Amino acid sequence: MRTTLCAAVLLLAAPALAQKPMLELKNKDLRFTAGKGSDMRLELRGVPVFREQSLFIIKPGWTGVYLYQDDEPPVCATISPTEGTANFDTEKAFAHYRFTLADNSFTMRLTYGSKTAPPTEAQVHTYLNANLFSGAAYTANKGRKGSVPAAAMDMNRNNILDDVTGATFNTKLGPVEIVVEGDTTGFSLDDYRAGEAEWARKNPMIWLGANVKDFPSPGEKTMTLTFRFRPPASASVSAKAITALTAVVPTKTARVPWVSDAPIIPRPKQAAYPAQAPVRLPAVVSIAIPAGASAEERQAAAEIQTDLNELWGVASKVSERDAKDWKGFLNDADIVLAGPAASAAAALKDHAEGYSLKTDGRRAVILGADARGVYNGAQTLKQLIRVDAKGVYVKPANIVDWPTLGVRGVHWFGGRNSLPFHTKMIERILAPYKMNTMLYEVDFADFSALKNHDATRGMSLADVRKTVDLARSRFIEPIPEIESFGNSDWLFANDQNKDIQWAGRERSYDPHNPKSFETLFACYQEAIDIFQPKYFHIGHDEMTVGDKAIPPPGEKMSAVDLITESATRLNNWLKAKNLVTMMWGDTLLHFPDDCSDAGTAKRWDDAKAQRKAIPKDIIIADWHYDGDDKSFHSVPILQDLGFKVIGCTWFDRNNIRNFAAALARDKALGMIQTTWAGWVMDEDIVKGSLGYQFVAYVLAAEHEWNGGKYSLEELGWEPEEVFTRAWERKPVDRSIRPGFTVGFQTAPGASKPAAKSLAGIAFNASSPIILAGGLEKAGAPVSVTLPIGNRTAKELQFLWSTTVPTDMGTAVANLTVKYKDGQTVDVPVLYGAAIFAASDQRAGKETVTVSRTKTKAGPASTRRWAWANPRPEAPIASLTLTSARTEAAPVLQGLTGVN
Repeated sequence: MRTTLCAAVLLLAAPALAQKPMLELKNKDLRFTAGKGSDMRLELRGVPVFREQSLFIIKPGWTGVYLYQDDEPPVCATISPTEGTANFDTEKAFAHYRFTLADNSFTMRLTYGSKTAPPTEAQVHTYLNANLFSGAAYTANKGRKGSVPAAAMDMNRNNILDDVTGATFNTKLGPVEIVVEGDTTGFSLDDYRAGEAEWARKNPMIWLGANVKDFPSPGEKTMTLTFRFRPPASASVSAKAITALTAVVPTKTARVPWVSDAPIIPRPKQAAYPAQAPVRLPAVVSIAIPAGASAEERQAAAEIQTDLNELWGVASKVSERDAKDWKGFLNDADIVLAGPAASAAAALKDHAEGYSLKTDGRRAVILGADARGVYNGAQTLKQLIRVDAKGVYVKPANIVDWPTLGVRGVHWFGGRNSLPFHTKMIERILAPYKMNTMLYEVDFADFSALKNHDATRGMSLADVRKTVDLARSRFIEPIPEIESFGNSDWLFANDQNKDIQWAGRERSYDPHNPKSFETLFACYQEAIDIFQPKYFHIGHDEMTVGDKAIPPPGEKMSAVDLITESATRLNNWLKAKNLVTMMWGDTLLHFPDDCSDAGTAKRWDDAKAQRKAIPKDIIIADWHYDGDDKSFHSVPILQDLGFKVIGCTWFDRNNIRNFAAALARDKALGMIQTTWAGWVMDEDIVKGSLGYQFVAYVLAAEHEWNGGKYSLEELGWEPEEVFTRAWERKPVDRSIRPGFTVGFQTAPGASKPAAKSLAGIAFNASSPIILAGGLEKAGAPVSVTLPIGNRTAKELQFLWSTTVPTDMGTAVANLTVKYKDGQTVDVPVLYGAAIFAASDQRAGKETVTVSRTKTKAGPASTRRWAWANPRPEAPIASLTLTSARTEAAPVLQGLTGVN
């Protein structure tokens, strides 16, 4: 799918990368900046009032887009230090902003409209900072009074205000009045602090949506949004610095071996974790597999060996045993793997890919309903390995498990440097979390049938083959996808094959030219030779929308006939090679009659005619990305006509769970998690702003296995944290290291708490020291100094947090380390890297979650962060933590030195 026309997808676009503002206005208390797209921000004394402002000008029902502000670079102009403009113009629509700062107010005047004749709608959104408005009492016009809840509201009942033109909020920084005027009936406020969509999870957000009046096309409307602040004078902020009273206590166990007692992913169908002795692993672990073991059993044993060696530093050996003598098979083996010949578990009957896993204090035994079941069981066993000061062990468990959906996979692309990406994803994410399908879009591969390959999107056939071979070695079915009719722009890379390009539709081959199919099928055959697949995906999506809509001017055949003829022809060619055809399902559906999104047939009659005419032996990849939909009635519509259906999701968390549940309910073939993070896959893309699309793989694996049964709260883990841990794959530190704990207090006479181990680090968890922040009451210290007493440390471990979340990458504090010899080192403390708010459940690559609890306000996490000392032999005299006075005030809870 190259473009999407549903509200859910458009609203879920990735945030723009941080960059220098294109426009900056400021006065004594206020600062406004504007960048690309929705990157518009208003700050009051350094605290965001709103972080984003956006406008969408669309066809009714999101059936077309005229202007999508999030994707557009504006033309900005500064009129004066307190006044400026930002203009967005497309071929079909425009949005012109004028911003004005006064001593105690900010005004945003928006003039927008359509340049085209079709009916037009608009949506105007402002993303207010929930940290500022949380708990604020308000009065609104029409006699409304109330308060913004201090804790996040249930997303099913998250409306705060509706259809008001003005409201005043008594915020932590004083009264803030919001007024909307012009061509609008008012605005609504909705609480998105509990929202699972990526655009809602970036920061705690109250969504302000202006109610836009209908307007003719072409035409224009004007709306003014004003923020007034009282009192205008800056609030006084304490600037005092304090020195804490400290007690530095040496310890031989500053760090001990530790790994998180994380839940099994995907969650097993039946699991008990008895309070019994664990399986303590010896210096050399014995792994037993049956004589004449299957490829799955051998690979399962090999992967357990690899994990034991690379992650845990434990040696192992594999031996084959005669499974007929079951008791003899068990003797002298620490880990036993056996397929259906040894398995008599009634609970696994009729459950393909199922397994049982049981520990008895002496060994761990995995029995599979089939060979793949043994392999799945091994993935669970690897997650049960733990370590403590006594050594490595297997957590006691009694598990019976099987998948709900048969097809469980991901869709992705290639690229010149895609092989390392694919390798890590298969070995560290797909296989360990029990996925079994890879839909690999290879249309830009270096096929010999083509001449001028794309230097960026292309991939060598040798690398494609390596990816396919690796997938098969992990029992993941590789399915090639080559886009055909409508999206065949890959055929024309570097101006080749112009003779088969369709007049009027430059992204498609000419369906009436026999040479089109000679070239297409030659590439198909090369992919088949490499993949040796059971299924082949022909693409066939979005042929009735945008600049690729068919038929082009002058074409005599209708869209229905063209699509049907193409699908039938490609299906017949593939059937002759004993392959099953797959295709995207959007052209077979009409929005809104058949689905809540991704129904691109122009008319309902067209959709029904298409469904009737398309061969029923084609598997339909039914893609829907709407996070609010729970019905997905397109699935039974297609199934009732005889189609087999695989549901396809994107990164929205609600979409993944809800669609998986619907697919399980309707007994569909399965689910594939799609990836649209650009057209080139490599390792760097995982680290960038689109990384959340790959984090979603872990969540998809869970919901594919269990049919969307469990919410994230019920599961008890965060996808970012799980993905990061698996992707990084770091060996476990089994050392016991000495050091010192630091107890601290701001006044004499406080009780001394006992030291305790948190995630392997000993902390003297003292009373928290809260530093000054933009939203805190005056009186909090701006900095705290902790005397260390000239101690050496290879690393310092901090137990800390912030009062509220803020933007990723914000420097919320500065850490100054002063050595005995007078030298100092300054370390910026960056939000999202070294520190998080307890309420922020996102994961950072540098932090370790030591505990997660439930509070009235929602889940809360405690994290630690390690700073590697560049001068480990130099005695440290003191540490000073200085707040940057952002909205996220630092909270210091513990400090430990480790040698």
